[in-house]
Amino acid sequence: MASGNIDWNVTGFSGGALLELATYAGFATSQPGITGVNDQIILGSGAGSFTKNLGISFQPNTTYTVDVAGGNATEDMTFGLRSSVSGSLPGATEGLIHAAALNSGEFVYASTLPSSEGNVFTFTTSSAVPSGQVVCYISATGSGYIYADSFTVTTKQVVPQPLSATITPTNVTVVAGSTVTFTALPVGGSGNYNYQWYQVGMGSLNGQTQSTLVLSGVTNTGSYYVAIKDGNMTVESVNDTLTVTPSLAKVLDAPYAPGLPVDGNPAHWSGLGATPVYMDTSELNAYRPGNLGLTIQYAWDYTNFYVLVREDTNLVTTASKQEAPDEPTYQANPWSFDTIALWIDLENTAGTTDNGALVVKGNADFQPWFGFSSQGLTDLFYGRANESGNLDLSGLAHARIATSGNFSDHNRVIEAAISWADVAADVATSLQPGGNLVAAVKPGYKFGSEPLEIYNDYNSQCFLGGTNNPVNPWNPPSGVDSNSVDVLLMPPVSPVLSVQLESGQVVVRWPVSASSFNLYTSPRLGSGAAWTRVTSPAPVVDPNDPNKMQWVTPVAGGTRAFYRLQ
Repeated sequence: MASGNIDWNVTGFSGGALLELATYAGFATSQPGITGVNDQIILGSGAGSFTKNLGISFQPNTTYTVDVAGGNATEDMTFGLRSSVSGSLPGATEGLIHAAALNSGEFVYASTLPSSEGNVFTFTTSSAVPSGQVVCYISATGSGYIYADSFTVTTKQVVPQPLSATITPTNVTVVAGSTVTFTALPVGGSGNYNYQWYQVGMGSLNGQTQSTLVLSGVTNTGSYYVAIKDGNMTVESVNDTLTVTPSLAKVLDAPYAPGLPVDGNPAHWSGLGATPVYMDTSELNAYRPGNLGLTIQYAWDYTNFYVLVREDTNLVTTASKQEAPDEPTYQANPWSFDTIALWIDLENTAGTTDNGALVVKGNADFQPWFGFSSQGLTDLFYGRANESGNLDLSGLAHARIATSGNFSDHNRVIEAAISWADVAADVATSLQPGGNLVAAVKPGYKFGSEPLEIYNDYNSQCFLGGTNNPVNPWNPPSGVDSNSVDVLLMPPVSPVLSVQLESGQVVVRWPVSASSFNLYTSPRLGSGAAWTRVTSPAPVVDPNDPNKMQWVTPVAGGTRAFYRLQ
């Protein structure tokens, strides 16, 4: 065990210094620690540092306590221990592993440990230690001085905490279709953990070897646990029960419609199979009556999700038009105009059912708002994210909005395409399914979307089903009750092509909604067939059916032709 007097290395200080670390000892259970106690051992002025490499390695499972006592500083002073090897710990800067500050003008009076008045900090190494050797470290910036009576380091070996495993959250209850994330929490052991997740009664879950387990679209109750392994042992957590309850929410089919046009023309939605939901402010009680009826539909592709909102004369019609004249006016007070707001819950969790604020925590991850316009304006929109009331339009940065119709005919339309990537960039990853919305977007993904309809200057508004609460008439559905709305992404469906002979002509028809497809023809079938896109004459909308495209050509005698969409 080595001991002796040590001189400090000085860099940068212009003032004189009486520098000495009186004694030190190697780390041993019988006499642990490095100790220096001298009158006025550290004195310097200007910017610089005192360092001393003690030639002793850091030890595993050891608590280090550093105390600087009996001094003051006119500049901020940093002190502590560092490794002689730069960057020897993850995230370390210049090898500095721990430091504490003695702020300008502060005085300390204790001269030895333990001390309640000294500037003290403590850290403990695990089984993994920094490389290099222990370096005592004091530095200051500026033109003042630092002064201290003593610099004391003591060490104490600790018994490593045995490895244990827990899971968070515990005993979770969610509605069917939700996304659930479990996180393993290892404690103790030697570090460098490996994970394997299990479902009770089903065995190990293939590929689930990360610290988190993400379960998407859950349908069944079950129990899960994790096995965590370090370099010495493997431990298992207790079982964590996931209870799945049925949801009474309305499920709206959102068809796959790649490249769906956004031009305010509802005809593009004909034949898609998008389930409509109907709502109107007449559902409110007498406290806040209204009379604006709407129909809402959803569609999707891998770039956007699409929303079509139509004023519906089959419900009720309003006698009072409230439309914003321009974008600044709308964004300043969107609730003052005829508006639809979609409160979107990306993980489809149950939301707060009685919250006095306009934003409902739990089912308002993202909120796009859109205003009706008889002028065809395309910039009446507003957005906010992360369960916040703050305006944040970045989630609509690449949105495309179209309006059409007019108030006098009660046929106003809002059509919008909202980028999945924009929403993912705007919403905290903790609120996204599996932490990655874009990866979750595929057939079978389900998200909550509670539409809020606003009419008559914020006085007549409701969610689906209205409300019977005159104190807070904008209470939303819970996300799982019969007035809640879930949107289900449907798989792609190939459009149906029909070919008929009519009055000596070949007439080919297909849905207008198949706007991303083109008509091709070939004189034969088989692997060597050459397919040519039909461009002359150009296909047009069927004059007898606006939901169909058609292409007409005379019958050519003695020839055969085959057709397909691609």
